[in-house]
Amino acid sequence: MLVNIWRELAKRFGDVKFGQMRADLCIEGYPDRNTPTVLVYKDGEIRKQLVTLGELRGVRTTVEDLEKVLVEVGAVKRGDVRLEKRTEEEGKGNGGRGGIWTGKRNATVEDDEDDDFFD
Repeated sequence: MLVNIWRELAKRFGDVKFGQMRADLCIEGYPDRNTPTVLVYKDGEIRKQLVTLGELRGVRTTVEDLEKVLVEVGAVKRGDVRLEKRTEEEGKGNGGRGGIWTGKRNATVEDDEDDDFFD
């Protein structure tokens, strides 16, 4: 679920970097019960940490919920036109912007669809 939200955000906010990594590759022995863990950095410092999506709306978390987090930490300015609802036609394609870093240099989720560790 969260991967789809990252994809949508990455399409709209090309100036914001989104990354994902298997927790056990990042921290040995990281408990599955703490995933997903979302770390939001701004200016090289962690500004927000969400351990599971319980702080948001759990499995009902939406793109809008994570947009609010981006605004809260200052990664996106309140009133940014990209926060407005987009029509399906405007949302097609990413114009070469965005993408999700997957722990492999120069790879995006779209490039690595066979990777099934999130299934």
